[in-house]
Amino acid sequence: MRKNKLIMALFLICLFTNAFASTGEIGSYLQSISDNHVKLHDFFKSMPKGGELHYHYTGSAYPEYLIKLAKEGNYCIDPNTMRISRFSSECRGMLTKKFLLAPKNQKKAINAWSMRNVITNYKIRYDHFFNVFAKVNPIYEDYYQNILADMINRAAEQHELYMEIMLPMLTNAEKYAKLIKHTNDLDEKMRILLASVEFQNSVKRMIDQTNTYLNGANQKLNCNKNPHSPACEITVKFHAFVFRDIPIDEVFAQALAAFLAQAHSENIVGVNLVRSEKDLIAKHDFSKHMKIFNFLHSQYPNSHISLHAGELDAKTNKLSDLCCHITQSVYQGHAKRIGHGTDINYEKNNINLLKHMAKNHIAVEINLTSNKLILSIEGDQHPILYYLNHNVPIVLSTDDEGILETDLTSQFVDAVKLYKLSYKTIKNINRNALSYSFLPGKSIWLNHETGVFIPDCKILSSKKCLKFITNNQKAYLQWKLENELNNFEKKVPAYLVTT
Repeated sequence: MRKNKLIMALFLICLFTNAFASTGEIGSYLQSISDNHVKLHDFFKSMPKGGELHYHYTGSAYPEYLIKLAKEGNYCIDPNTMRISRFSSECRGMLTKKFLLAPKNQKKAINAWSMRNVITNYKIRYDHFFNVFAKVNPIYEDYYQNILADMINRAAEQHELYMEIMLPMLTNAEKYAKLIKHTNDLDEKMRILLASVEFQNSVKRMIDQTNTYLNGANQKLNCNKNPHSPACEITVKFHAFVFRDIPIDEVFAQALAAFLAQAHSENIVGVNLVRSEKDLIAKHDFSKHMKIFNFLHSQYPNSHISLHAGELDAKTNKLSDLCCHITQSVYQGHAKRIGHGTDINYEKNNINLLKHMAKNHIAVEINLTSNKLILSIEGDQHPILYYLNHNVPIVLSTDDEGILETDLTSQFVDAVKLYKLSYKTIKNINRNALSYSFLPGKSIWLNHETGVFIPDCKILSSKKCLKFITNNQKAYLQWKLENELNNFEKKVPAYLVTT
């Protein structure tokens, strides 16, 4: 009997081994369908994904969902601008409950709140995108839990494991800017704000709010009853972001609040700098912003910084404006990740910069759909291959999933369809989402690009590895991704048979 069991076990092992497609076989299959959008989408929709590292909360909701929430809420809408405002005693415009019942008005809202039908020239598309936020901001402010739950659900449908979501934090920064406007000394500015009980309480509220938002989203997802549902198993963390298009003392107040919040919160893992780099204030004060981030990094050396930088094009900007944003963000702003980075080929000494980024593992968050629709940068104008050819790590992300009406699957589809990336490269990019995340903990990899695990995790199911991933968030999700990818790859022969 024992011999029969052993034979059966060996048979199952052989069967398992024969059914397992190699990376080369999967690569050949992927290459064979690289021009077939439907099959690519099917493949990547099913593929487990490390997750999203460049994802804006205000920009995440699809327009149809915003319409649903607008009809539920107590809002007015300006039929000309399609801008939402909260209804108090008087409505200047029309109540959304009534206005958005008409299909023609719903279509108008969809066009105003997304990029769906914006087919005009580049400048109009760019302005249209950045104008959307003010039109729908009250909905985002009033429905945090609903919108977070909706985005997490969509991530689960994409088989994602992790998300880092950018959230607005200190929205009343002008109040604290008044306290520090009389001094140019950054140490003095920090001392004044940290001595303010009201400022400290504002930061505490920021931290409490992120916990409340996440707990509320989990309630919407029924995670108490179904803790192992795909949506409830996604790990969500936040970035506290700073606006770059506001007066410099407000930038300092927001930045200090963001660094302080990250230092005292388990859920806030990063600090970011957002909004258009083309803005006059943003361009004029860019070096000052980097000095602020350099200073605060010296005060909070364990902070994690990701900066939007180089999200500029050569068509509508002076070449002199494209010289330095990525460089300054890396060297002075202490960015461990760069968001967008589309103007890298215009940076001064860009080859040395690329070498530095590769050597120091500074990743670039590539947003293909975003760069195409907002900047008109696509095809061979996009630097994705430029980064890869210089061994700079990249991740794929959606940026503003709802406004752009895209998803993470589509980013992988485009990466293969447009740039013919191999499965090996795709797999490394997928792993990068966890390796370059700001999750706490150590990695299971010595080198994930060459597929070398740490000694304790050479066998993922070993007791040593299971012990290593215990209470280690980063390692646990990496371990989970590898197991899910292994299971996914077992199914790939089914694709090969039916192709």
